[in-house]
Amino acid sequence: MGTPYRADHVGSFLRPAELLKARQEGADPQRLRAMEDRHIQRVLARQKELGFEIFTDGELRRRTKGSTRETQWPDPGRAALR
Repeated sequence: MGTPYRADHVGSFLRPAELLKARQEGADPQRLRAMEDRHIQRVLARQKELGFEIFTDGELRRRTKGSTRETQWPDPGRAALR
């Protein structure tokens, strides 16, 4: 018998320290975009590896609206994406 419940992740993942630092230091937009692309590919590959059926970019390009400060939400499952 299969599992009667299912959940899909559709929200934000924690931003890598490298990405946070680059944003804080005002990195060149092309360099920042390439860094975001690399981390998004990593997150997508990990979701595929874990058997997710729905994929998300983890909102890694998202910034806090109206602020340059990044918000890091608690992520009890972040070890799964390491």
